[in-house]
Amino acid sequence: MLLRREIQKCSKCGLENGFITFAFEFGGYGYLAGRNESGTKYCIVELLGNDIYDEFCKLYQKCGYSDIRRMQRMFAIACDPVDGSRVFFSEKQRVCSGCGSDVFEGVIKSEPAADIEYFDVSYAKWNSLDINEKRLLINEAYNDYIDVL
Repeated sequence: MLLRREIQKCSKCGLENGFITFAFEFGGYGYLAGRNESGTKYCIVELLGNDIYDEFCKLYQKCGYSDIRRMQRMFAIACDPVDGSRVFFSEKQRVCSGCGSDVFEGVIKSEPAADIEYFDVSYAKWNSLDINEKRLLINEAYNDYIDVL
């Protein structure tokens, strides 16, 4: 996996800001890129043919939810922590370092930042839960992720 540095211009104050983002050499279709809470370790999860992801999606929909973007981000609850830190499938919100705005013009330029190693995701805790515990976990996390998204 590669990290890429993108430069964007703030729509409010005009300051150019640099942000680090995930980049896939192979396009990334069918994959989720994640990180630990501190952003020091990264992971890639293949979604196609992933039985855990398929089960999670079915349970998410049976709980009455339909937001696909939220579902993909919430899939982190099925993943075991890495070095004691939970997994996140979202990048940190981009905020201008000058004025604090979160509104930017398109990417001005993009350049490779680093080729990084990534960890394998495991699902031991998820697999230890019964179906009702998994549904409860999804319902609890759904409300928590409202604030995170």
